[in-house]
Amino acid sequence: MDFLENNTEELISNLKFIEWVKNPTLDLEAYWSKWLAENPHRTKEFESAKTFVTLLTFKVQKPSFATYQEVKTQLKESIETRISEQYRPAKAFNKIAWLQVAAVLILALGIGGFFITRQVSSSEVVYKTGYGEIKNIVLPDGSNIVLNANSEIRYDADMANKPKREVWLGGEAYFSVTHTKNNQKFIVTTPDKYCVEVLGTEFNISNRKTGNRVVLNSGSIKLHLQGKKESITMKPGDLVEFDQDPVKYVKKKSAPELYSSWKSHRLVFNDQRLDEILLQIENTYGVQVVVGDTSILKETFSGSIPNTNLDVVLSGLTQSFDLKMQRQGDKVVITK
Repeated sequence: MDFLENNTEELISNLKFIEWVKNPTLDLEAYWSKWLAENPHRTKEFESAKTFVTLLTFKVQKPSFATYQEVKTQLKESIETRISEQYRPAKAFNKIAWLQVAAVLILALGIGGFFITRQVSSSEVVYKTGYGEIKNIVLPDGSNIVLNANSEIRYDADMANKPKREVWLGGEAYFSVTHTKNNQKFIVTTPDKYCVEVLGTEFNISNRKTGNRVVLNSGSIKLHLQGKKESITMKPGDLVEFDQDPVKYVKKKSAPELYSSWKSHRLVFNDQRLDEILLQIENTYGVQVVVGDTSILKETFSGSIPNTNLDVVLSGLTQSFDLKMQRQGDKVVITK
């Protein structure tokens, strides 16, 4: 694999990286997933580059010098405006650093006689949720998506008129897909080496750092895993999950409502280990949970807790396990 040099500028001027961000395919997902797995120390710059490219759409053309200077000025102004609108207040990207990156990008591609111009995308629609936030979305074809916290979806605004309906998901979402008269396929692609193909059905996809899971509520779907030639046909109640290697998947029967209870603002657990529950809390609310006595992590819990408020969730768990909890900003310390 051809590795890039240690800077964000190299990533955002890499055409293969740009194509992956804008038009992800299974091959590109596999390439960049492997790249990131082999370069974990570069996760921060990788995410920064991905965000930068997402903010832009690209058009290649031969410029005059005057046009080049004009575009360079417009690009700086546009990025500054876009960042101030979308990334305020806390955890904002450093504005000066981003402008420097934009200038480097223009110069890097301008040397060869071509450049990148920024346009506001008129076709791609992006929805994101913050920590603890749930969002309901109706797609152009009438399908419904409930997007869980700390998640993102992208799709073409004209998807209903395309040969197939495609949605890119990062995080977790519940899909209720409308069947079309022309049997138009509906495909959900994730960054982790798998995609789901459906016609009309309801299912839940979880694509988190802690693992991947697909649960089918109704209808039928085909699950395509990278490295596996044949797709997996799932029936209602089926659950397929795996960590980093999709070939090492586990398929079993489940109670689907347990895995989509979050869309009703409740967390429902059935004999689930505490360590798994805490990982779910970290993904949903963006906190770091520290456990003083790790022996308690193997204990299991069954029950239902409202998930509209992190403090309520933590209080319910600490009472159930007879534990003590201390919250320090984004850090939660749990002790016996």
